[in-house]
Amino acid sequence: MVGILHYSALLALGVTAASAGQTYFQGDGTPYDLSAVGMGNCAFMSSWSQASTNYVAVNQAQWDGLKHCGQCIEATCIDPKCKKNTAVILQVVDRCPKCKYGDLDMSPSALTKIVGYNPGRIKIGWKYVDCPNPGTIKVCLKKGSNPWWVAIQPANTRIAVKGLSINGKAGKLLDGAYFYQIDSADEVPFNKLKVDVTSVNGDVVSGTYSMKADIPTRGYSPSTMVATLRFAAALLGFTAAFVSAADEYFEGDGTSYTLGQVSSGNCNFMSAIPSASTNYVALNQAQWDNLGGCGRCIEVSCIDEQCTAKNKTAVVQVLDRCPECAHGALDLSPTVYKEITGLDPNRLTVRWRFVDCPDPGTVQVCLKEGSNANWIAVQPTNGLVGVESVTVNGASTTMLDGAYYYVATTSGADLSAVKVAITSVNGDEISGSYSLTAGKCTDTKKQFGGGSSSQSQSYPTTSAPTPTTAAPTATTATPTATTTTPSATSPTQTYSSGASEESSQTGQSSSEQDSQTDQSLQTGSTAQYEQSSQSDATQASSSATTTPEATPATPEATPSAPEATTATPEATPTTAAPEVTTATPEASTAPTEAPTQSGDTSKCRVRGRRHRN
Repeated sequence: MVGILHYSALLALGVTAASAGQTYFQGDGTPYDLSAVGMGNCAFMSSWSQASTNYVAVNQAQWDGLKHCGQCIEATCIDPKCKKNTAVILQVVDRCPKCKYGDLDMSPSALTKIVGYNPGRIKIGWKYVDCPNPGTIKVCLKKGSNPWWVAIQPANTRIAVKGLSINGKAGKLLDGAYFYQIDSADEVPFNKLKVDVTSVNGDVVSGTYSMKADIPTRGYSPSTMVATLRFAAALLGFTAAFVSAADEYFEGDGTSYTLGQVSSGNCNFMSAIPSASTNYVALNQAQWDNLGGCGRCIEVSCIDEQCTAKNKTAVVQVLDRCPECAHGALDLSPTVYKEITGLDPNRLTVRWRFVDCPDPGTVQVCLKEGSNANWIAVQPTNGLVGVESVTVNGASTTMLDGAYYYVATTSGADLSAVKVAITSVNGDEISGSYSLTAGKCTDTKKQFGGGSSSQSQSYPTTSAPTPTTAAPTATTATPTATTTTPSATSPTQTYSSGASEESSQTGQSSSEQDSQTDQSLQTGSTAQYEQSSQSDATQASSSATTTPEATPATPEATPSAPEATTATPEATPTTAAPEVTTATPEASTAPTEAPTQSGDTSKCRVRGRRHRN
């Protein structure tokens, strides 16, 4: 993988390739705020002791589908205005989906250390290095794992991890969070899990561990979330006016990003309204309502004086979350952005409200891949209005934290006759007994009554949305698109998450159980890996460029230096995932949330072998 990156770098930007461990990349360094290490796209349950202040988000081109999670980077400033001979070591905990090749989105304190002040954007050079004093490796069991779906995260490694197997079966990386996952037709006992972790150098750390996973906790209910938003609005100085629902408009920044396919959004829809493939939107973090906005439709128009398309409106469906968009902001599809503004992607003020979805057809009930007689995850789709709650066989459900599925823990349920009741935000109910098949949707042949404007929820209206402390460009962390099942994204998502998925989860939940190995991958070094990779790159291209100053262009429509963006509002690479995101099992049976970090307070078990330099 690194060999490929070296080859790409040599062809595209030019890197300085010196001795082993001295392969440098160059690009823009920008600051961004991450509320907790666990809120990054890697969704770490445990991390390097200094990661809370020395964290970094890698650009999309070098993200490589979560494989760099946990690696350490040594960064220096190469601009003449910078401090001389000052370097800082950072841990990769996140991705920056709109950063160009070579760019890094860094913690403000780390960037200030190497520059001498907070520059907003400045030229940097960097390389991968061994993580200093990582402690011993931890093997963390993801919340929501069950005997048929197991997801494990290796943490605190000195060098990068190449693969992880569980009970001899190779794990597959989740698309939106750094967990290796397996499905099992037979029940997997958690008191005797054999885990093998392989480093990029080929070293293997293995052991058998007793691990425990807890049932996922329920997120905010809509009523609770509304109260929270109102309180937050008051604290932040929003000019809030609680008006009648029919006049409930919101205003904020409108930006644009590209989503590869409908299922790639944080909602992970298996089905959506016909126009959603071109008319989609990512909702800002404050109004995301812990997936409660998924599937709802929004009517949006541009009210910025720069807009050339006057009085144009469009209807979009919520498929995704924009973790760093401020209250009122929307990240729109390029098609819709062009339609309502008449301009190419930029940052302009938009006005919007929730409306009924146009021509949604009838409501469908989709069964998540990995569901079984004991664990049922259903997704209601194609509703005219939003969904308030779902019951399965008369039992209440909990929402997956990283994907739009309502989960019921059952015992020997008959999937050919599952009773599902779906209640809309207006109080209408659709219910019936359905034969459900994992990975497929079933038509209820029913639809809710209209009137999104009469919904029970109420949000503050703002005439001028208040920017966040670190106001990165509105972008959406897009989870990796999958073919058989939508990836449940994390936290991703994000992309560089300036705001946490839930303010109550800024620290790791005590219910997140993880086990620590007593061993470490400190048997090799990044330098050894770099040497091998560099050799591969050299063979791959005999016409390699070595221009060290060739750096990626500054992203367009990026706020000025003080705004410190994580990404530009232009088309987000859609390789996928949560890459969003936050925690998202592909074809999974388990809940997928981006767990917050606990550091050494996590309930991991430690064995004591350390990495060797």
